[in-house]
Amino acid sequence: MNLVKRDCGINMRLVPYGAGWTDVYLDIGNDSHYFIISYVWGDQFNDLIKNLYYMYPNELEDNEIYQNGTFEWDEEDGNSKWTFEREKNRNKEFDLKITIEHNGNHYEYTVRYKEFCYAVAKACTEALKECGFVGYKETTYTQDINLRELIYLKAIALDCIEAVSIVSEDDNWKYCSDFNKEIEILLFDM
Repeated sequence: MNLVKRDCGINMRLVPYGAGWTDVYLDIGNDSHYFIISYVWGDQFNDLIKNLYYMYPNELEDNEIYQNGTFEWDEEDGNSKWTFEREKNRNKEFDLKITIEHNGNHYEYTVRYKEFCYAVAKACTEALKECGFVGYKETTYTQDINLRELIYLKAIALDCIEAVSIVSEDDNWKYCSDFNKEIEILLFDM
């Protein structure tokens, strides 16, 4: 595979720092945001990953394409509510409308879905490489990050979605993907 780093125009940094707290820094459009995620209430960083994963028209899922998705991060002294919207179609290249309500402020952005996936996958990859999977969970007190969803986001962001394609063996219900390609995508520094 020919995986290539690039500047996607959006910068996100995920900083888990212990006792269930995580800082998220986001530079998007002309704005810089700082979010604090608490494990106590609300959604976690992996809910951002899950929402992005389900926005992609994926042949593996029997469900309809998610036209929008919502999650909230609790800061114990405030919160941020995120909403993703897209046109309901099977196009794999699309714009994503992001609305953020953060402590009484309203922000709207329209970005290429693939570029936002790149920023999120890069932030997640850097945090996991620093903490490890077990360390991340123990630091943030949250559920584990779904590796399948993260690998898909990285494949979308790196323009190599074919690397996560599946094949069926004969006419049975056993499906296989390429483990080596998945690990290569997972370990790739973006």
